[in-house]
Amino acid sequence: QLLEELARNKPSDPVVLGTLARQSAIRDTPEKRQQAIACITRVIHEGAANVDDYTLLADLYIRENRSREAVVVLEKARTTYPYFSEIYESLAAQYMALGDYRNAIAVLKKGLELFPADTKLRTLDKNARSTTLDGTPP
Repeated sequence: QLLEELARNKPSDPVVLGTLARQSAIRDTPEKRQQAIACITRVIHEGAANVDDYTLLADLYIRENRSREAVVVLEKARTTYPYFSEIYESLAAQYMALGDYRNAIAVLKKGLELFPADTKLRTLDKNARSTTLDGTPP
């Protein structure tokens, strides 16, 4: 009830929008995902986003089978917040889902330069390279 009141009184507040987005995302229906996307997109466009907002939006796009849009969001997140390994992991996975191993391997290379001990990045890198014939992208 408090959130509904805040949404009525402060409909443009980034904290309120982010909370509404997360609440809708938890319900995980197509309609609620669209509401969450709308809310979190407003937060990002208004310049009040943090790394969790970007990863939430990318996750929502992934759940909607909108990998290309997830890649755009994750690339912006990587530029804005380059020191979060989860961004590199998710971005590489989305490039791989799109069959773009050249960009996946490039993202993984940069991620491993920054986070050499990250086992998930190493596993993704191994998978991406094993998908190509000689370790170079098709």
